[in-house]
Amino acid sequence: MKKFQKFLLLLLLAGSIAISGCGQQQSGKQQEAQTSQVEEEPTAKQEEVQTSQTETVTTSKGNFVVPGTAYMDGRDLQASPPLTVMNINVWEGVPRQNRVCSLQHGTKVELLEAQFYSGEQRYYFRVQSGYCEGWVPESFVSNKRHRAVGDRF
Repeated sequence: MKKFQKFLLLLLLAGSIAISGCGQQQSGKQQEAQTSQVEEEPTAKQEEVQTSQTETVTTSKGNFVVPGTAYMDGRDLQASPPLTVMNINVWEGVPRQNRVCSLQHGTKVELLEAQFYSGEQRYYFRVQSGYCEGWVPESFVSNKRHRAVGDRF
């Protein structure tokens, strides 16, 4: 199939050369150069990969690359005694509006987006795991999977 496509491409180029060149013929090397230029043009998928941007977000729990992966972390090590929220609410938007689902402590999630919310002076991450997608505060996201500590809620 590829040979046939190259043949059609050469025929097409030959026709456009004769028309645009007012009857002047180009050498085989010039035709090859034009053919290779056509073949090297990036596809839409290649352009999408080239233009995708990553962002590094720094929080009290470390550095996060977005898009990337992380884990839900319900531990509150500042509490006395320490505790773990076992089911973490995922919100429809920032600031928190409607709860759309919840994820268990330790669940691996995809970080899709990060947004700093000045009203609370912290980041929110848009996360996805399975059918659950929405926003969680930075305090519930970690680079590593951690065991629950203390009391479990």
